[in-house]
Amino acid sequence: MGFITNSEYGEHLKKNLDVLVNNGKIGLSKFAPDDIQSIPNKYLEVVKGYKFYHFCINVPYAARVLNWEVIFDPEDYSELPDFEFNDNTFLPEPDIDYIAENVPSWDAWDLTNSQSLLNILNEFLVLYKKSQIDILEKQNKFVNWKEQYEELLTTLNLTADDIEVHIETKNEPDNSGNSELIIHVLSFLIVLPINLSPLPQYAQDEMGVISENPGDDFVQLSFLVKGRQTKISLSISPKAELLMGKLRLPVFRNETLAKYALTVQALIESEIKSIAHHIVECDTTRFSKINFIFEELEDYDCLVTIQLNGTFPHEAPKVKVHSLYCQVGSSCVRTVLCPYDPKTTAEENVAVLRVRLLRDVEMFKNHTH
Repeated sequence: MGFITNSEYGEHLKKNLDVLVNNGKIGLSKFAPDDIQSIPNKYLEVVKGYKFYHFCINVPYAARVLNWEVIFDPEDYSELPDFEFNDNTFLPEPDIDYIAENVPSWDAWDLTNSQSLLNILNEFLVLYKKSQIDILEKQNKFVNWKEQYEELLTTLNLTADDIEVHIETKNEPDNSGNSELIIHVLSFLIVLPINLSPLPQYAQDEMGVISENPGDDFVQLSFLVKGRQTKISLSISPKAELLMGKLRLPVFRNETLAKYALTVQALIESEIKSIAHHIVECDTTRFSKINFIFEELEDYDCLVTIQLNGTFPHEAPKVKVHSLYCQVGSSCVRTVLCPYDPKTTAEENVAVLRVRLLRDVEMFKNHTH
């Protein structure tokens, strides 16, 4: 390779940043466009003409955000940048040999490779995760959480790569406000081992270009534990979210994380099984039509078609029921006239449709020609 000017290295830096913001994968998560910000350098005076060399990067980890900084030499972008992790527990006394051994991109830094920055951040995150697990395993005050972490691994048959753990110790005022309490906040992000392949493929029409099931399938469960409070959230890939909607999580009743995770896993797997069993056909490009088996009567099933028109949600969808048994065959169809309110929620309209289907299908069961 011939001589590359600093200006050209600046273009390579931009390509590295583009890789990050365009859904660059970091640990179990992905960067979002607003996770990378250029900031005034707090150590050096800004050199005229070099505005973009100090970056604050919000690294998603264990359902939390790590505030890392990457600082390039504005006079030579090709040089390995400095890293500041803003965490006294992580690499408090950096050992260059240790870093070089565990961060391969350190010695092999090459800004002309557009993956370089993403690679080195992932390698540092592996080290960061190791430091968090070391705290969990070696400090007696976390022995209960160490046991719960190990139970998650064994009960859900996970590997260490499937769980991210974050531990934060902070001081907060007590109820009197006269003194401070030491509070430990623990976060766990868990990949639930759920097979989403039975669900129909997700496709999206973006100005005539069909994007099929963007990104990997995933189901992630996170726990934020602060004192006696536990906050739980669920994150699922677009295909699953569009077909299953927002799932209502069961109440957490001070059980172990593993037992709760198993309950959520069973709930989602049951939902997937039901969807895969009932849905016959689904328009996964525009999501304007679906055919499914209606099985809510004890002794009669039928096919239901729901078609959205171009004016939805202002006008009601068209609903039809098709007989699966009639000798007339596929021409045996009835239209279901269902009350519809565009001002109410989708859940409320679906509940009304279900009641109307129960009534109309009961009558349809006994129809004659």
